[in-house]
Amino acid sequence: MALSFIWTGYAVRFEDYGLLLPGLIVWGAAQPGLFSPPRRAIMNTVPNEKQGQVRGIVMTAQRMGGTIGMAACSSLLLATGDYGLVFVVSSVVAAIIFVVGFFAIERATPHPSQALS
Repeated sequence: MALSFIWTGYAVRFEDYGLLLPGLIVWGAAQPGLFSPPRRAIMNTVPNEKQGQVRGIVMTAQRMGGTIGMAACSSLLLATGDYGLVFVVSSVVAAIIFVVGFFAIERATPHPSQALS
C-alpha cells in the first residue's frame, strides 16, 4: 500500500492517467488486506457474547482513523498545495504504522469459546 502511495505521489506530478493507473490498481488490490485480517484477528480473541461490542469498537476506531487521516491530509494539501507530497507523506505514515503493528502488537491466540467442536 505504501508503495502504491509513493507511485501515485510521483505520477500525479505528470498529470497522466496512464501513469496513475498502476499505483491505483495496487492500492485497490491492497484494500482487502487492510480491513478483514485485523478484524478477524480481533474477533477471534474475544468470547462470542462480546462480539457485538468489540465489532462496534473496531468499526468506531476505523472510522475515527479515517476521519483523522483525511483531516491531516487535507491540512497538508491546504498548506502546501502539492498532491504529490500528500501521497508521499501518507505512504511514509502507512509504512511506519505497518512496521509498528507488525513488530509491536502481540500475537494473540483464539479465545477458548472460538474453538471448533
